[in-house]
Amino acid sequence: MNPDNFTRYIQAFLAVVITIGFFAVIAILFYKTDIPSPVKDILLVMLGALLASWKEITGYFFGSSSGSARKDEQNAALSAQIAATPVAATASALGAGPTGTPSDPVSVVTEDNKTK
Repeated sequence: MNPDNFTRYIQAFLAVVITIGFFAVIAILFYKTDIPSPVKDILLVMLGALLASWKEITGYFFGSSSGSARKDEQNAALSAQIAATPVAATASALGAGPTGTPSDPVSVVTEDNKTK
């Protein structure tokens, strides 16, 4: 199995489990009226933790993080394409490289067009 697919399956599984848990705790709190106070407090803490996790999940899958993940995939594909391009072909596409020797003097033109 492809590691990327495995990661996506795990993410989807956790998203489903947390979503089901979130709505299950809400249903228990709404429909079960004879919950002892200590247990109700624990359920409310669980609800808060599940709400925070559920917010992050929906933000990832439906918010800017999903666009960011697509951008990362596109960047990875572009990087692989660039890495597969031979260096000689890239240098020839850019034209001739620099000329001269390392001991040649270097001149720099400043903003006021004065050569230093």
